[in-house]
Amino acid sequence: MEPTANDVKTDVKNAAQSAGQYASDRAKQVASNVSDKIQKGERSAQEMYDVARERAEDALDISIDFVKRHPFSTVAGAAAIGLVAGMLIRRSR
Repeated sequence: MEPTANDVKTDVKNAAQSAGQYASDRAKQVASNVSDKIQKGERSAQEMYDVARERAEDALDISIDFVKRHPFSTVAGAAAIGLVAGMLIRRSR
């Protein structure tokens, strides 16, 4: 027996619905995977930021301690750097 036009129409409709459902499921999986990777990246970036902030705070504390223990050396060093920078700027003009 030959399939009728209605049979073919129903088969095509079912195939299209199946394909649409498959595409929808795959899109949801991809979206979920992308979302998971974005969240993982955000966590990683936050961890790196926290580590960098902690190190910067440590460096600031060390610098403050050094300046408190050696105020004259710090001012003299800053003045020397300023003098050299000024000479280089003046020379380039």
